[in-house]
Amino acid sequence: MEDSLGAGAVIHALDCPTDAEARVARGAYLAAADDLDRIIRSCVSGRELIGEGFEDDVDLALQLDASKHAPLMEGGFYARFQPD
Repeated sequence: MEDSLGAGAVIHALDCPTDAEARVARGAYLAAADDLDRIIRSCVSGRELIGEGFEDDVDLALQLDASKHAPLMEGGFYARFQPD
């Protein structure tokens, strides 16, 4: 669930043409946006992460517009996108 909501947040921020799956992810994000903190913290993986001592990771994942950079997949690993 949190992956779909995260994807929906990115898709919403990009404001670009989308396929059906992306529209559903964006719609789910928009429907949850007002209560996103509670929803993520109460979902199974959110509770697991918090219970295992990774609440700071959940806090970080809930930040919107926290970075001006997007990751770029290069050779199977994520790297910072470096515009020309």
